[in-house]
Amino acid sequence: MVRTAVRILASLTVVFLVTGDFEASPNKVRNSRPRIGLTLAGGSARGLAHLGVLTWLGEHRVPVDCVAGTSMGGLVGGLYAAGFDYEEIREFIQQIDWTRTLRPDPAFRDLTYRRKEDRREFPNQLELGLKDGVNLPGGLSPCHEIGLLLSRFTNPYGGLTSFDELPTPFRTVAVDLKDGTEYVFQEGSLFDALRATMAIPGVFSPWIIGGRTLVDGGLLNNLPVDVVKGMGAEVIIAVPLKSHVIASEKMPSSLTGIAGRSLDVMIGGTELRHISLADIVVSPDVAGFGSADFHRWRELADLGYKATAQKARELEPLALSEQEWRQYLEERRARRRVAPARPAFLALEASDGRTTEAVDRELARWVAAPYATGPLETALTWITGWGRFEAADYESCERRGLQGYQVNLREKKHGPPFLNSLILLDGSQSDGVRLGLGARLTFLDVPGAFSEWRSDVNFGILNRLSTELYWRAGATRWFVAPRGFYENSDFDVYREGKRQLSVEFREPGAGLDVGYAGGRTDEVRFGYQVSRLAASQSLGTATFPDAKGILSQWRVRWTHEGQDSAMVPRHGLRAVNEVRWVAQSPLTDRRYAQLQSRFSWAAPIKRRNTILASLEGGFATDDQIPYPVFSLGGPYRLSALSRDEMFGSRYYYASVLALRLLTEREGIAGNFHLGVIYEAGRAFRLDQPAKPYHDVAVGIVGETPLGLVFFGPSYGQDGQWKISFRLGRLF
Repeated sequence: MVRTAVRILASLTVVFLVTGDFEASPNKVRNSRPRIGLTLAGGSARGLAHLGVLTWLGEHRVPVDCVAGTSMGGLVGGLYAAGFDYEEIREFIQQIDWTRTLRPDPAFRDLTYRRKEDRREFPNQLELGLKDGVNLPGGLSPCHEIGLLLSRFTNPYGGLTSFDELPTPFRTVAVDLKDGTEYVFQEGSLFDALRATMAIPGVFSPWIIGGRTLVDGGLLNNLPVDVVKGMGAEVIIAVPLKSHVIASEKMPSSLTGIAGRSLDVMIGGTELRHISLADIVVSPDVAGFGSADFHRWRELADLGYKATAQKARELEPLALSEQEWRQYLEERRARRRVAPARPAFLALEASDGRTTEAVDRELARWVAAPYATGPLETALTWITGWGRFEAADYESCERRGLQGYQVNLREKKHGPPFLNSLILLDGSQSDGVRLGLGARLTFLDVPGAFSEWRSDVNFGILNRLSTELYWRAGATRWFVAPRGFYENSDFDVYREGKRQLSVEFREPGAGLDVGYAGGRTDEVRFGYQVSRLAASQSLGTATFPDAKGILSQWRVRWTHEGQDSAMVPRHGLRAVNEVRWVAQSPLTDRRYAQLQSRFSWAAPIKRRNTILASLEGGFATDDQIPYPVFSLGGPYRLSALSRDEMFGSRYYYASVLALRLLTEREGIAGNFHLGVIYEAGRAFRLDQPAKPYHDVAVGIVGETPLGLVFFGPSYGQDGQWKISFRLGRLF
């Protein structure tokens, strides 16, 4: 009996030792202490205070066994769960260009040449889609740059059967707009989870996955204490970012300010419902910080650190010994995945197979195996510059024993076709106010890849209808572009600031160009155009003879778009050069050539200052054409003069514009500058003086979602002065 009992005891001991060692090896430290959970609230930029919380916990050897977060809390928590320690998270955050990451559309320099034309000619940022009726985008920003940011650290963690497989088990929360319920991510792609929880409604486009339309989880659960408790946490550390009481004088009064404050209050209410479940509450004092203060991340991290230090008495009993801490870190490192060392291939995922082939062909021109993430991200950003895709991201994958990246191309859901709009306002006390409205409708990939059909309509300042079919010849950069147009415009003649004459031009016509698309910056065209031109004076003493007849001309045009903005560039050169040979014209009996060159160069002077210099000129070989060929006058075209007050068969113009940003740093939605410009130039005939006219202007130059805004006075050499306002386009 005793012998049997001994055998049973010995057997149980062996089984216990074997199974105990097998199960405890990855959790040796945790078996002897409570399971600690951390929950991080959302709060846009204010959520960067969580970095300070993790820093204090790491420095004091307080482990985190599971983490859950919402929105920005999800991003910081996701970084930690992916295996990053607090120093690596700090370095990761430090390298983020927040202005670029949060911008609502691709940077101007990343657009294709055709999309740069759209941005310059139709600067209104509102893009409508006509895919299934008239639709707006899902958000102000499609989050392409945010997607790349997430891809940098989530790409090894795609297709997880459980987020418990991460170095630190993780959960994040989103809201399904279809049924209005909370959705907790606990498996699948870490990228999808973080992209969904950060989708602030109306700001960032929703994330659609598995039939769900997901947005920021802060709408229902901004502090997911209940989620981390459900992960088995025995001690819960909660980090809320409460909506503090604000002083009456700081209470917002604008529509956007009240909406933002209301959202803060609503989200703060969701935190209160769950905070009682926490054992330790760390509350960083983020009062005074806005939701867009990402550049102040160091200050926010310091506040998180100080708030955590204030809870030292409650937190220090949870600290590990140095040996236990090293073991804890080693266990996290053992579970951490790394990106492919030498990615051998790219696998493209898109809904349109024809588009996938075109993207694959272009990527082969820009990047090659092994695919480094830096050049790959640049190439993906260029692809979004085509206008078809709202975003592109990547994740690690393995096929046939080789490691590579799966590239996910996210097509715009509201188009094509796309509709861009234009609002122009031009006014001064001497010239009156003019209004112009315009729209551009673009069908992409018609009739093939990289081809498009583009039609414009403009009313008011310029009345014009036009359409062009831009056809790229297969995989080459050569194109053919037939077009048709009708234009009706007025040319007003001023004397001493008063309109004396008005000439009306009407011109229907058609043309055909053959050209070469030189990447994102250059285009060369050679073509022929024929139209029927009618010119007649409609106001004032008869000065210009009526003319009607065929206008036929050949032209060569080269354009270089090397600047970084269509409104206020800070870098680069723009050049437009054109030569026309007029073979027949109702305005003259002679054949003549017409040449024009325009150059604009921008350079930054320190962080907030910019110099923009312009030089241009042109001439016609026939000086006896009775109608104006070139003209000057108006804002930033000799600003002190009335519109088109100077005209002739030749002209020259030069200017130097100094701009100073009125805020400490560039904004995401727009910027305002103080501008001072000196101008010199003249339009004239050979029998007229060519001496330059000089003037200066001072004003506010604003980059807005509706286009460029200018307001300010100008003063000319002969005592002319006026105050001008313009909205839409300027340079």
